[in-house]
Amino acid sequence: TFALPQPDIATAQHVRLWATHYNVHPATAATAGLPLLDLAGTTIGPMLSPRDWCLAALEGTVAVTTDTGTTTYNYAGKAADAQVDCVQVLALDPAGKPWANALGRSRFKRSRGPFGEGTGDFDLVPYRTIAVDPGTLKFGTVLYVPGARGVAVTLPDGTQVAHDGYFFAADTGGAIK
Repeated sequence: TFALPQPDIATAQHVRLWATHYNVHPATAATAGLPLLDLAGTTIGPMLSPRDWCLAALEGTVAVTTDTGTTTYNYAGKAADAQVDCVQVLALDPAGKPWANALGRSRFKRSRGPFGEGTGDFDLVPYRTIAVDPGTLKFGTVLYVPGARGVAVTLPDGTQVAHDGYFFAADTGGAIK
């Protein structure tokens, strides 16, 4: 729910935040392309176009639609060898993005829920979960962002609510500092 009370922030620790966003990449299964592989190298999902595969690796979560429905897959780790050159496929400049060369080594697992899992097996929740640098904020930390309180958000089911300003540190990423 988005109905938590406003805390007393007079004695709160103030931190600087950098805004980003999550995206569950929507993809349609391809008849030919690249399979999603698990950490053991076993095919666990349908084929994706190279672009969809690389965008899945970039976002960390992909919802793949087939003729039987939609299944969500989540980043599980990296393999030693690249499956695809995502730098070329996505036209990325690895000089400015040192993490770009590792994208093609991504491996996946089937997700429990529609938005994937974050670090520590936390489920990702729209408008609640944030990614943090664990050297700055510990996973599991609840943050209150006064500027988010009262902001209208549209939830995935279409419901519009006013945000209460609370967020939960449950994820990280290669570019999160």
